[in-house]
Amino acid sequence: MVKIVFLPLVLLITIICTASAAAVPITIVGEPQTIYEFQEGYFFNNVATDGNYVLIAERKPNDAQKTGKPIEGYRWLGSLYLYDIERGILEKIPGEIPSEWAIMESGTVYWIDGSYGKKVTAPDGFEYLEYTTHYYQYTPGDPAPVEIAIPQNCHLSRFATDGVHLAMIRSEVLREGVLERTLTLFDLRTGEWERLPIANQPDSYHFGVSGDYVVYADDGRDRPVSTDRYIHVYTISSKETYDIERPDGYVQSIDCIWGETLLYNQVPVKGDANGNYFGEYYLINLRTKETKPVTFSKHLSPLNIYPPYATFWKKDESTGRLVVQLATLDMPLAIQSTTHPTIEEALPPQPTQTGTPLGMIVGLITFALACVLAVLWRKK
Repeated sequence: MVKIVFLPLVLLITIICTASAAAVPITIVGEPQTIYEFQEGYFFNNVATDGNYVLIAERKPNDAQKTGKPIEGYRWLGSLYLYDIERGILEKIPGEIPSEWAIMESGTVYWIDGSYGKKVTAPDGFEYLEYTTHYYQYTPGDPAPVEIAIPQNCHLSRFATDGVHLAMIRSEVLREGVLERTLTLFDLRTGEWERLPIANQPDSYHFGVSGDYVVYADDGRDRPVSTDRYIHVYTISSKETYDIERPDGYVQSIDCIWGETLLYNQVPVKGDANGNYFGEYYLINLRTKETKPVTFSKHLSPLNIYPPYATFWKKDESTGRLVVQLATLDMPLAIQSTTHPTIEEALPPQPTQTGTPLGMIVGLITFALACVLAVLWRKK
């Protein structure tokens, strides 16, 4: 009798443990909706969403400045658009300030302009353009964009923000004759800033900030093997850093971040016998470090996801023009947290679809099974 009861209990425990590690499918509901077609001569700059709006940034080089004459104006031309997901309305951001890089967070657009060139005359009469860049933000309903007091950074233009902090990788000379990349964190509320402690040179295209966390990947240049790269997680409140685990022979990259959730991928350094590199995607809770493998629908880009939406751009085969598409995703509720935790507050455990923390469920079941086994063992 004991054996008949015991074997199903062991099987149940095995099923629970196996199911918790199974890959989570992320699929598209219905057909993606085309919401914008790029203007003739303009190309993709960035497309992103915050769950309420879709930001569309397009640009093209200012050909007037390629004639050899110092003609004042922006180095890059283009417009910024906002698509209201709920109302289905596309609007142009006022101000005619083109972007070199733009992102969106919590209903506000942040961007660095297209580098304005002002004509300068040297003492010998030679005329040239002196370029400066500035940072702006715009919230729907504002009469015009507002400039952000961020120091000039002419070497690298990309940055990340969650609306409270702004993270930027800068090229600075901290030692005589040595140009180094630094990771700087700005507080948009107070104007204060600090250079974060980093052990390796950060990758200027793979970093993000959300709530209490700054996430970045190093570029491997300071390691004996350049492919030996990790994703690092810096906690703003505790000023501590930990690395996301990965198997040897793999390289990690950051895709996107929302709330306490990070979507990242890891790809083998060496391909298979056919030269193919098959990567794997994961979701990790940055606070609990709970990690889930995920799979995506075919043709779904994981770069611009903000549950339950994803945005991407593609070439329309019928017209040959670039278009922006919006897709609705089918994702388990357990990983759809879109809250942005503040540094002062601690979020409760991530719920499962029934509203109870998964760890608590497994713990209760394990405890109950242990009690049953103990009773059966005593009867034996």
